[in-house]
Amino acid sequence: MLQAVAHDLRSPLAVASGYVRMLREGAIDATSSDAMTSPLDVVEEKLAECRRLVNELLVAARREASPVPANVVLNLAEIAERAVDRAWPRALLVGAHLAVETPQGLVTARGDPADVDRILNNLLANALEHVGERPRVTVIVGSDSTPFISVADDGRGIAAE
Repeated sequence: MLQAVAHDLRSPLAVASGYVRMLREGAIDATSSDAMTSPLDVVEEKLAECRRLVNELLVAARREASPVPANVVLNLAEIAERAVDRAWPRALLVGAHLAVETPQGLVTARGDPADVDRILNNLLANALEHVGERPRVTVIVGSDSTPFISVADDGRGIAAE
């Protein structure tokens, strides 16, 4: 569990650190309040994401002590769109094309919204970090016999070993 938490915290911390480094190195005009607004917004957002992850860790610890069934009906298209919105700052930073594909009809599933958000955050962060230059990442919502959300990218994939 500690390994998962460390992994979850690494991505937002890396983004926030990257913006601070760009500010220090002069890659962002620190003399212009307009130029500073967006980077500072991203840093603030990523630090808030870290706080959310720490809160989720506390919730997970409480669940471990007293499990709660994850039985909430989720609108998968809304969840996917929120995840992409959260990933936009990172996508802009790496020059990625980020998209969502959803079907016309409503696709629902039962689960824990915080867990699904966390999983999608991880998948998107990994896709944006490991696919190379100008990645294309697409979040796809669908339902064949089972509702699903998938994250597809144009990277080389994970080695079989």
